[in-house]
Amino acid sequence: MSTELKLTDYATGLTQAEAEKMLKEFGPNEVVEEKKNVFELLLEKFWGPIPWVLGTVIIISVFQERMADTLIIFGLLIFCALVDFLRDYSIRRTVKTLHGQLQDLVSVLRDSKWVKKPYRDLVSGDVIRLKTGSVVPADVLVIEGLARVNESILTGDVREVIKHPKENIYSGSVITRGWVSAVVGSTGKRMLYHKTIEELISAKKVSLLDEIAVKLEKWPMFTSFFILTIAVIVSWIRGISLFEILPLMLVLLLGSVPLALSAVFSLSMAITSRRLAGSCALVTRLDAPNDAACMDILLLNKTGTLTVNHPNIVRIIPAGAFTDYDVIQYGAMTSDEVNENPIDDAFFKRASEMDLMPLSITPTTFLPFNPQTRKAKATIVTDDVQYRLSKGSFEAVARDCGMGPEELERWRRIVANFARDGFRTIAVAKSDFTGKMELVGLAGLEDVTRTDTAEQISKLVALGIRLKLITGEALPIAQRVARAIGLGSNIIDVTALVKSDNWVELLETCDGVANVYPEDKIWMIKALQERRHIIGFTGDAVTDAPALRQADVGIAIKSATNFAKSAASIVLTRDGLGGIVSAVNGGRNVFECLNAWILSKMGGITFKTGFIILSFLILGDYIITAAATLILMFLSDYVKTALATDHENAPPHPDHWHIRKQAFTGVFMGLILIGEAGGLLYFGWDYFNLDASDGTLNTFSFLLMLFFTVFFVFSVRERGFFWRSRPSWPLFLVFLITLSFGLVISIAGLLGFTAISLNHALLIMAYTFVVTFFINDFIKYLIARE
Repeated sequence: MSTELKLTDYATGLTQAEAEKMLKEFGPNEVVEEKKNVFELLLEKFWGPIPWVLGTVIIISVFQERMADTLIIFGLLIFCALVDFLRDYSIRRTVKTLHGQLQDLVSVLRDSKWVKKPYRDLVSGDVIRLKTGSVVPADVLVIEGLARVNESILTGDVREVIKHPKENIYSGSVITRGWVSAVVGSTGKRMLYHKTIEELISAKKVSLLDEIAVKLEKWPMFTSFFILTIAVIVSWIRGISLFEILPLMLVLLLGSVPLALSAVFSLSMAITSRRLAGSCALVTRLDAPNDAACMDILLLNKTGTLTVNHPNIVRIIPAGAFTDYDVIQYGAMTSDEVNENPIDDAFFKRASEMDLMPLSITPTTFLPFNPQTRKAKATIVTDDVQYRLSKGSFEAVARDCGMGPEELERWRRIVANFARDGFRTIAVAKSDFTGKMELVGLAGLEDVTRTDTAEQISKLVALGIRLKLITGEALPIAQRVARAIGLGSNIIDVTALVKSDNWVELLETCDGVANVYPEDKIWMIKALQERRHIIGFTGDAVTDAPALRQADVGIAIKSATNFAKSAASIVLTRDGLGGIVSAVNGGRNVFECLNAWILSKMGGITFKTGFIILSFLILGDYIITAAATLILMFLSDYVKTALATDHENAPPHPDHWHIRKQAFTGVFMGLILIGEAGGLLYFGWDYFNLDASDGTLNTFSFLLMLFFTVFFVFSVRERGFFWRSRPSWPLFLVFLITLSFGLVISIAGLLGFTAISLNHALLIMAYTFVVTFFINDFIKYLIARE
């Protein structure tokens, strides 16, 4: 433990003034990635495939004494680097904002009062309370309590260790059971395992974006390389210098690489994440909404997700000579106010109503509720005699009491009646003077469903998602809750599920499973994933963390433990299911955006490369220069990137990636565009007497390809007919700017283009508009239906 450890009065904690002074002296309690300055980030944009190719083309253009092309390409290099830098800066700001909203809180003793503070505000000497599910925020020394701790994230050892007073717990560990009060020692970069934590922060995993990019870049590059090889061979046969055509070949090859996919994906996710934050759903990774788009089964925890998670004790049945007061008093003694457990809070609330607070006896030891044993334990001392207390599920407590068969059956009937009435049963037991445990009584707790749950359930069902209730409650309670929220009546007990020969099919078709233990959730999720389902799971407890990690979409509810939130990909900041509905809709919008990008990219690669090379093979000359091709490529990518803002056309059902199908569809549409563009090019060459030698055919070809490419993007953004949904205003504005820019430079003869007449330009615009939206859009619609 660090020598910075400040001597603190453990009963009062630090004063706020002392804490602020320490915070100013030692800095916030955080370990962050080393940040690069703005200048370094900007310079990085001049290093990569695009800058390399552009730099090569610039050098070749200088040697060819094409100064106009050189200046244009150099300007494009600067412009692209700046746009890329500004986009990344915006995304970084979004991620920083999201991380700020995901700050974990911990109970801190300041000025003799327990208050909630962000982890980063802790200083050496602070007294904090850590409970089950807490991620240890700094290196601490235990001063009170007992807890099981998982240190595997730091040491690699999966075995849990028990921590007693005067023992250290290091930052990054997880409290898996029990509670402790501890004094903070080292914070920030002074923590023992800060290097390990830095590596965890900076660790990157292969994302869905990487997988898609790998699939996309294989065959288009091979196809383009094959076509360009033919063009080079024909050029050599015709006596055209390789040095002369190399810039165009490099630019066309560059255009076949899906480099803009990263920009579109990141920008779409950043925009969606910002919107979801406003809808009370924070993402812990930018690609989480995309997983939500594909989710087809959602496993719902009852407590906290479907109910308000503020149960009230509505029925009490004492045992033997015990009274209602005994049930509540001993139940409250087996509780802890600081741990914020809803059942503990229910006992404290009822004890207060019965004027039993403050409690006459303070427990000497206390072990919070353990999901494995399903009970909490405490020890009290009165009249120099030590008594043991337990509180939890009836079956768990009854095992300690050694009941006879008849007595056990009588109490089980009472528990069953509680369950039929929708009450959760909590049993309380106490040892007698001989040490034998005896039942004090039962408390029936009612936790009402949220008022908006049924509405949100119907919205999720309308989105094509199959919902299943997964709960540790008894079967009658689960059935009652499912009926109340319109989830369905086919709820089964987990024991019936595992005994079935076709249990996987039963799990797929049922509406929920009752009496589920935490470890059951893992194999359920894995079994459904093996059936090629995309699984969502809502959880809140530390024992839910493995299931949250295993699920494709782990969703931590508002009241979840810090450890559960760290394992989730989406964290809800408002009670209920509304945030999940928003995440699904937002993710599907992104999914449609990327689908449109893939279609337009594959179609654009086929169209531009094939059209330029086919025209060369027929006409014997290249119809466009390298500089003009670069301008065309960046203008079309500018429009495709703006697809990230288009959020109007989410499909009403889950979908999955079909990269091969999308790619072939794009290629097919690109081949159609080649034929259509070739017809107008021949008309311009033959009827208008346009010629490549004077540059007019080059400008005509450039404008023809620009309009076809941009209109094609607008067509494929919608699976149905193009008029079914309107584009976003940013996308529409980019559309107008791009086409206006293309018209101006073509008619005015700017940026190295030879001017063509306004009539020629309007003919191109009218032809491409009619062909794209009245012929190609119908073909696209037929393909989409299939």
